[in-house]
Amino acid sequence: MTRVGIFLVAVALIVGMVGCVPVQYNLTIDSTCGGVVTTPGEGTFTYNEGKVVRLVARPVLGYWFANWTGDVATVKTVDCFLTTITMNGDYSITANFVGYSGLRCMGNTHGMCSDNNLPWELPE
Repeated sequence: MTRVGIFLVAVALIVGMVGCVPVQYNLTIDSTCGGVVTTPGEGTFTYNEGKVVRLVARPVLGYWFANWTGDVATVKTVDCFLTTITMNGDYSITANFVGYSGLRCMGNTHGMCSDNNLPWELPE
């Protein structure tokens, strides 16, 4: 009888753990020319459901951070370079940067927008 009781307890524990695998979601992060996302970086990252992920965007010389766009429903503050996102689904977000005083971006090279490491060029 003791062996049957131990067996039933073991079966109950195994059945109870079947639903314990965490749900995971992908966060895809990109940036426009004029800056980079330093935390967690740029690319696709996988997090458990409910995880609060810290986001940090950094402009390069001549640019300022404008906002986060994309799947931003759970981003705490979309117009702040330092914020968080709560992972409740697969999300894709972009950090947007704007040049000062008519400076023009020369293409998205993830922060450095020209071949000679200058982040801007004068308008024509």
